Amino acid sequence: NGTAPGFIAFAGDGKFVACMPGVPREMKPMMTDKVLPFVRERLGSGDGIYTRVLHTIAIGESEIDHRINDLFRRGENPKIAVLAHDFRADVKIMAKAASRGRAEAMIAPLQSELERRLDGYVFGQDTKTPSGAIHDLLQAQKATLAVAESFTGGRIAAALTSVAGSSQSFAGGVVAYANDAKTSLLGVTPATLERSGAVSEEAARAMAAGARERFGADVALATTGIAGPGGGTAQKPVGLGWLALDDARNGVVVRRLQLSGDRETIASRATTIALGMLWQHLHAQTS
Repeated sequence: NGTAPGFIAFAGDGKFVACMPGVPREMKPMMTDKVLPFVRERLGSGDGIYTRVLHTIAIGESEIDHRINDLFRRGENPKIAVLAHDFRADVKIMAKAASRGRAEAMIAPLQSELERRLDGYVFGQDTKTPSGAIHDLLQAQKATLAVAESFTGGRIAAALTSVAGSSQSFAGGVVAYANDAKTSLLGVTPATLERSGAVSEEAARAMAAGARERFGADVALATTGIAGPGGGTAQKPVGLGWLALDDARNGVVVRRLQLSGDRETIASRATTIALGMLWQHLHAQTS
């Protein structure tokens, strides 16, 4: 997996130090294939720590804590922890047991209770991504998706197409940054842009409708906003954004955002929120 070597140094009194490359793709196989078997052989297997990670979206850490606070006091095995990310959070369940089967039996009831309390926010577990969960829902509903992006700059399309097989449900996307592009590519009328501006509910609605129509998709998601650092006004400050979701079968959903941070942070946060909005909408159709 690379040219950097790893080694184990013995320090006496049964102690040893394992040194591995810092690059994750080189370190992880070495840890799994060499270091962990070496440790088990010398120290004995004993109990292991087994984990299950529930990924949530569109819910904050404080709200998660409010919903599951009493579960933290149920005991130390299994135990839970909330790991906050930017506009997303994971709930980690950890069980100490002699085997994975035993750990799974300990984790299962707690996982079921967590999923019940966080219904509508848990999009997957362990290695599942928001884009992967969205792909699964689109496949289950036999629906197709298109996106029209302005201030997210193609990040949503990039996330969605990172999933293997995404061409089965992702019809296409367009980054319509300039007003002329919004008009020529998406059919947003000059009158709408003149009356309401490019960063407005009306523009977001028109962008989503245009994307759905032009790509022949069942659902379309649009974003428009001001990522900064310039371009803001007192009426429309930096960080203002609009998301619109146009569903041929279930109408239009619009959301206003007011985000903080630098240009990259604002665009990244808007992308996460938009994916969460899309997942929740699709999830609601299957519940």
